Formats: sequence, C-alpha cells, structure tokens
Amino acid sequence: MYNSLKYIHGGKFISNSVWIHPDRVIDSNEIIIMIKGTAYINANGKNRILTAGDVLRIDPGTRHFGYKTSDNVTSFYWLHFLLGDKSDHLPPEFFTPEDSYQAELICRQIIHFERTDGYPDDVCNLLMHVLLAELCFQSRSAGD
Repeated sequence: MYNSLKYIHGGKFISNSVWIHPDRVIDSNEIIIMIKGTAYINANGKNRILTAGDVLRIDPGTRHFGYKTSDNVTSFYWLHFLLGDKSDHLPPEFFTPEDSYQAELICRQIIHFERTDGYPDDVCNLLMHVLLAELCFQSRSAGD
C-alpha cells in the first residue's frame, strides 16, 4: 500500500487566543485533522476554512500559510511523514469525514507511542499506515 512510509513527528496544537498559521514550505507530507475552532489555511493556492473534523493533506514542497487569524480556541492534530513513492492511497487534499472519531483516536495513539520511551519506531510507521487507510475510507464515505 505505502512502500517506504516513514512517520517523522506530530502533535496536538492548541491555541486559546488569536492565532495564524505561519507561512512555510516543508519537505514532508502533512495531515491536519481539526478538533475544535477554525483555522484559515491557504495550501496549494486554495483558501480553506477548517472546522472540527475537517482533514487537510499538504504535500511536500507546498507553500501553506494562514490567510486570516483565528480568534477562538483552535485545536488540531498535525502529523508529518515521508513517502518514498507517490501513492494512489492518499486521502483527498481536503474533505470532511462523516465521523472523525477513529482518525482522532489513531492520532492520539501515534503521539503516545512517539513520546513514550521503549516502543519501536516501526509502531508509529504502522499506525500512520492505519491512519491513512482510515482517512481514505472516510473520504469515500464523505463523497457518497
């Protein structure tokens, strides 16, 4: 499914005040899954308004930045990973799943395993596979 997928790092972002996404270009893939609030992100030349449950995929080399400030509690999971080859098994660039519970649960597990000593690095790689599969499944359900 994903030859040579490598999880890099991730986290849960929380802002309790005015916030805007920094302007950047990264050399890895990124998945953002909104938990709460609103984020205004331009990625690949498209302005996106992200709210709870929304998923944004950012490919390597893509400039992305906040085009408007968020003035409420904003929270999302962000996960960076590398793909050795382009895969057809990636979720769409932007979509809203019917139910983001499973994806959020997998994100929590990935972050737990990343930050807990003693687990093999492969655990996060495997869970990233599971997350991408879940997001692909959810994107098909969202499109029905």
